[in-house]
Amino acid sequence: MDPRFGRIQAMDDDPSWSDMSQRMLNVMMKDTVIPVHRHRETSETVIILRGSGDEVTFDENGKEIERVTIRYGSDCPAVQVPRNTYHTFIPHEDGTVIFEAKDRAYDPERTEEFLK
Repeated sequence: MDPRFGRIQAMDDDPSWSDMSQRMLNVMMKDTVIPVHRHRETSETVIILRGSGDEVTFDENGKEIERVTIRYGSDCPAVQVPRNTYHTFIPHEDGTVIFEAKDRAYDPERTEEFLK
């Protein structure tokens, strides 16, 4: 568990650099805070597997652009976040589970940038 974010992450069973993708499960509590960030080199697919939450996108100044609620079993169980888009996910209930997929291996120095 990562105490900074209040979530549990389960990475790929083969997170080698040769794979060049990232697939991850996030199990979150209602009070989980994911810092607003963007991926400079990849888009991100988010699929809800349990619970519900808001995927929120922001402009360069931190102003909210769009908020999409995704809910397991609904007409909107997934969202695609475009490359270079600041975003966060806000869970609505304890035990919310999302699956994230990106087409680049995780490298915090190159692929992720937090909104200041």
